Amino acid sequence: MNDKCINGLSSYRDVAAQAGHQSPDVAPNDADKLTGKVFGKRVPESTKPGAQAKLEMKRALKIIAALIAIVVVAFWAAKGANTAWTKNQISETKIDPVTELPYPVIKDKFVPGLDFLGGGLTVATLLAFAARFIRIQRTNSKQINSK
Repeated sequence: MNDKCINGLSSYRDVAAQAGHQSPDVAPNDADKLTGKVFGKRVPESTKPGAQAKLEMKRALKIIAALIAIVVVAFWAAKGANTAWTKNQISETKIDPVTELPYPVIKDKFVPGLDFLGGGLTVATLLAFAARFIRIQRTNSKQINSK
């Protein structure tokens, strides 16, 4: 047992004190009591209203940005990885069975291009960048030695 400093039992997650079979006026000792006071002060500061919500929002924005990037790239690649502009119609050449001459046939088909890929990745980048501007106020946790 460390009688000279706060958190003498070295608990990283919670507060711990050692009392044994001693009376309440003897144990826990002054250092353990000071640990409780400092911990009691620190908990409300570190969990200020909105701190957890901001942290969750920051994580959510990063996850959404990553998912958008993955979906956009996968969709663009699955539709043919077109390196031109996005098209809503495509032209196919067919051969006339009677004259055996080629002729164009226009079909409605969505083919995403580089503009689709660039736009989707820009949205994902902006979301990830916006997550960096969410500030979470941190508290200073200095170890205080008792006298």
